[in-house]
Amino acid sequence: MLYREKNIAELTELATFFPVVVLVGPRQVGKTTLAKLYAEANKQDYIYLDMERPSDEDKLKDAERYLTENAEKVFIIDEVQRKPSLFSLLRSLVDENPRPGRFILLGSASPHIIKGISETLAGRSYLMELHPFSLAELKDTIPFEKHFFYGGFPKAVLTTSPRMASLWIKGFIQTYLERDLPLLDMPATPALMRRLWSMLAHQNGQLTNYTAIGNALGLSYNTIKRYLDFMEGAFLITQLQPFIPNSSKKLVKAPKVYIRDTGILHSLIDVKDYDQLQGHIALGGSWETYVLAQLRASLSDQYSFYFYRTHAGAEIDIIITKAEIAVATVEIKYSTNPSISRGYYSALEDIGVEKNYVIIPGTADYPINEKARIIGIYPFIEKYIHLI
Repeated sequence: MLYREKNIAELTELATFFPVVVLVGPRQVGKTTLAKLYAEANKQDYIYLDMERPSDEDKLKDAERYLTENAEKVFIIDEVQRKPSLFSLLRSLVDENPRPGRFILLGSASPHIIKGISETLAGRSYLMELHPFSLAELKDTIPFEKHFFYGGFPKAVLTTSPRMASLWIKGFIQTYLERDLPLLDMPATPALMRRLWSMLAHQNGQLTNYTAIGNALGLSYNTIKRYLDFMEGAFLITQLQPFIPNSSKKLVKAPKVYIRDTGILHSLIDVKDYDQLQGHIALGGSWETYVLAQLRASLSDQYSFYFYRTHAGAEIDIIITKAEIAVATVEIKYSTNPSISRGYYSALEDIGVEKNYVIIPGTADYPINEKARIIGIYPFIEKYIHLI
């Protein structure tokens, strides 16, 4: 089976219009593999450069000469955040020759971490985020339970050995803490970041109290907020912001924090296997993390995600917006027979959209009433998500 077919098609479409495509995502998510698959599928003559390899970095000591001499080729430049001085040169080269698809830049951080991409290459580039493998990509080859527990990183979910999957995830966490975050200029020690990451994992899906976290770590409110913003930019967490409609109701305005990948989450909270997870206090928050990851991977970047909660108890887990207008709601329940609260129906009245889903495990698909539908994760991905 050829994985990433949808992503190859998306990258191909972007590279037929933009001179520079910036492919971002966490380490080990498959950016390099995708870029090479794209080049080979389109019979591109390409040069691959890894900015963490000294021999490749040496080739760009006189970058202008090297890139100009090979101007007819496609350059795939990996870990581009290691060489921010390159961006101004790329702008100049693209202005001279704006041929689409000249440069595919790969980075392990978002543009606000990779200094220079947004400003220097504005109007010349397009940002594409690569997510870990989604259920839609793997559902015919990988059991749902495996995907839910080990997450979507290729090395973890595609291995046949549970032990190797767990060891790979532990190594991934250690490498990010000890090498990758310092390389991104994270202004904190690996030991402190491990404590923070672990603390966020144990509070996964809950409202964020910057002051309480800061007090536990001996850091200020602003420092914790800055660190969480950095971690989000490095694709380690998601900060889900509150949806604030035009309403006189008193709303909860603190964000909720989720670990980006369930495999990473389960390792950080030391859950050993799927069976142990079933009786763990973190199960509900883990299921929310999983469903949110499937939404992010399945919907385009035209959509954004929020949650809704009032002080009076009206609450919905996810509000999906397009152009900042609510278009659908998603409530997430890890139960085959979920109980629906009055607060949920009150929130539906507040939000006022027609597409409302309560997502559960399995394959159920039936209306609660005229306002909402209970639906398993499989049929939701297959039949409904494209309707949003």
